[in-house]
Amino acid sequence: MEYITMRNGTKVPMLGLGCYKSEEQEGVEAVKSAIEIGYRHIDTANFYENEKYVGRGIRESGIDREKLFVVSKIWPTSFKTPEVAIEYSMRALNIDYIDMYLLHWPSQNEYARNHAFETLLKFVQSVGRPFYPGYPLGQE
Repeated sequence: MEYITMRNGTKVPMLGLGCYKSEEQEGVEAVKSAIEIGYRHIDTANFYENEKYVGRGIRESGIDREKLFVVSKIWPTSFKTPEVAIEYSMRALNIDYIDMYLLHWPSQNEYARNHAFETLLKFVQSVGRPFYPGYPLGQE
């Protein structure tokens, strides 16, 4: 597997499974199969409405969580309340942490976009690793 190294030293597998439109048992099996053949980067999003199936596939794969790179994303309609979206993703995925959480699409609302981005930055800076469940977002 080839990796790209980000400026902060994080290694991201270059080949990833995109989970858009993966639903229910089909989504679970797709994730498990991808992991079985060597995928280590799994990409989902709030907007896909399948995070619970993606998380179940990850858990059922039997692979150590630390060997995967899991990405989720926040949709612009949630930019004003990113804390809620992050908590939703964490509960739906039901995994120990999310490695990367992205703004899914640029919003025309500059204030909301900046607020969401700043919230993500504060979170990463305060815990040193992205998106652990139960972290009291918005509190220092």
